[in-house]
Amino acid sequence: MFLRKLKLSNFKNHPNGDFLFTRKFNAFVGQNGVGKTNLLDLIYFLCLTKSFNNLTDQQLILKDEPYLRVEGLFEQEEESYHILVKLAAQKRKEFLVNEIAYSKISDHIGKIALIIISPEDAELIHGASEVRRKLMDSVLSQFDHEYLVALIQYNKVLEQRNSLLKQRADNGAIDISTLDYYDHLLSKHGSYIYAQRAKLFTALKPIFLKYYEQLSEGAEIVKWEYVSQLNSTPWKELFASRRQKDFLSLRTTGGIHRDDLDFYIREEKIKKFGSQGQQKSFLFALKLALYEYVALQKKMKPILLIDDIFDKLDKQRTLSLFKILMDKRFGQVFITDTDSSRIAESFVENESYLEIFQIERKNIINE
Repeated sequence: MFLRKLKLSNFKNHPNGDFLFTRKFNAFVGQNGVGKTNLLDLIYFLCLTKSFNNLTDQQLILKDEPYLRVEGLFEQEEESYHILVKLAAQKRKEFLVNEIAYSKISDHIGKIALIIISPEDAELIHGASEVRRKLMDSVLSQFDHEYLVALIQYNKVLEQRNSLLKQRADNGAIDISTLDYYDHLLSKHGSYIYAQRAKLFTALKPIFLKYYEQLSEGAEIVKWEYVSQLNSTPWKELFASRRQKDFLSLRTTGGIHRDDLDFYIREEKIKKFGSQGQQKSFLFALKLALYEYVALQKKMKPILLIDDIFDKLDKQRTLSLFKILMDKRFGQVFITDTDSSRIAESFVENESYLEIFQIERKNIINE
């Protein structure tokens, strides 16, 4: 997949902008605070219908402006997709592809595959389990619509079950037959989610290890584990064993909404024993593995976004990364940095593959 053109009005801190991109590397360069990351977020928004910074749609509109309008022209072999998003203050966004609006915006997810690597990925190592589940969900939803539907239904039933449990605090009683029915639905939708998550990370392991070895030159041994209550306990037993705990806590304590990933280096948790460079290499290898897997499933090269590409990577690991990205397995890449000369130096032997966009406040310049 290839993003040829991008046009924007009133997106975050950008009043306007008009870009024409190259098929390989596109670099947004400028001082901190000028909105380089916001441009990556715009591409993410066009592909996956939301901000990767967890902002609401209304928060994406430039301050004191009544609307935003963004559009992109994407190309894949003989097909092209003109995506237009219009959003007025206090209104729901309109999402159109080739002038046809979606009845359900979630139907757009998966049309254009995308992987993002950013400094916020550190939360995958240091943050709560919810962050790691969101990673699994975001990737799987891009090529498995049945997974997305099951996830939406699971979360809806989970909310209903938790509301039912809270009734116990209000009146001391609960409808057990309704609780059993919710258990059935959670098992139905959750079984597919669990199976696809387990399949994903089994398939990813050898790809991940390949990339980590290239980035670290084989200097460290790393691994991960997919942690789920379903690994050892079937659904029926899980709900039965946790029912009293659910009554006491007034929430559902068993299910795939408790899944997690554990990351290791030399048999120790990487969040405690990994250096910043090792952790960054781990995250890069994980995201590159996800990129390759999504490409295989979708039979298209996803768009790759890399925010603050040189952050916490030493020179050797950076050179190894660029060598990987130059491979034909990778398609269009968007990167950000504060130093255009550092970017240019990294592409001294492949400068024809690079386009640099100098970003300034309220002004966009194509070098």
